[in-house]
Amino acid sequence: MGAIVTLADMENAVRQDLNDTDAASYRWPAAILDRCIARALKEYSFVWPRLQGLVIPVTAGVRTYPQPGPTALALPAAPALTALPAGGSLPAGTVYVRVSAGSGSTETAPSGEASAAVASGGSVAVQIGALAGAQHYHVYAGTSPGAEMWNGFTRLTGPGAYTVTALAPMVANPQGSSAGQSVGAPLKLSEPTASVQAWWLEEIEFPVGCWPPRSVPFEEQGGLFVLDISPSQMADANTAVMNVIYAAIHQLDASGCTIADQDVDVVALGAYGYACLQYGTPAADNFRVQDGEMRDTLDDTMVPRAWLQLGRDAIARFQAKLEEIRQRRDYQSAAIVQWGDVPRRWDRL
Repeated sequence: MGAIVTLADMENAVRQDLNDTDAASYRWPAAILDRCIARALKEYSFVWPRLQGLVIPVTAGVRTYPQPGPTALALPAAPALTALPAGGSLPAGTVYVRVSAGSGSTETAPSGEASAAVASGGSVAVQIGALAGAQHYHVYAGTSPGAEMWNGFTRLTGPGAYTVTALAPMVANPQGSSAGQSVGAPLKLSEPTASVQAWWLEEIEFPVGCWPPRSVPFEEQGGLFVLDISPSQMADANTAVMNVIYAAIHQLDASGCTIADQDVDVVALGAYGYACLQYGTPAADNFRVQDGEMRDTLDDTMVPRAWLQLGRDAIARFQAKLEEIRQRRDYQSAAIVQWGDVPRRWDRL
């Protein structure tokens, strides 16, 4: 893991490439430079998106759900924990718990962390404070700070809203039988600022907890996604969940970024190219002067052409780097399991 790169770090890197390091007389105002960085980040995200996971409770008999989007819910408060001497299979030690609130296909960032010391074979009762507009609450638990895993969800609040009985939760069978399935999903971190606006869906795991994971076909239609499953596969109990993996734009802010360490300079190169293209227009005064005696010529109309060429050269190198990243992504995709299967990436043929 490399050093954390913030938006200020990216601005400094781009200004160094542009030889625009005099803070008293910047050629590019911060707002314009940030727009160039955002444009390059978006192009990079299309090639190497930020894959997000969202656990969505399944409504019995329903196939159509809204795509993940930004949440309007407030951040929930940290839960209150009560260690119970029995009723579970937790190891002896400290258990750490966070909660998040959800509504439809949205989820807040996780709350603050709470902890409780438990005995071997014990459990932890989780008290969740009610949050206006929330339809359900996700519970994350683990044995070390910041390493909580998805443990389950509940629609209840108050004392006894949820009980952590195991670190590998038991998820109810989607067809409603008494059999359970063990599943663990990683906690969605809150920093840098999480983006839950789905550009497109990559995969839907349903039912959750099978090994190997089971993916179901789906269709995207106007902000919704439809599960292409038979009636026998549909959940008839409101305790089932599905794990939706979707692509989103990478984040770059004052807290850090989600760009791969080896690709930070690629984004800086793209921002440099867009900044050169932007500067060409205001730099042109459109005059041409020739001295009558010395016959020296000052042609200011050449200035925008020079910036245009600099920008085009940089953008060409940026696009070539994006193509290398795209190929890296394609070769990292899952291999074809059986002959005749349709590959996810046609370039693998």
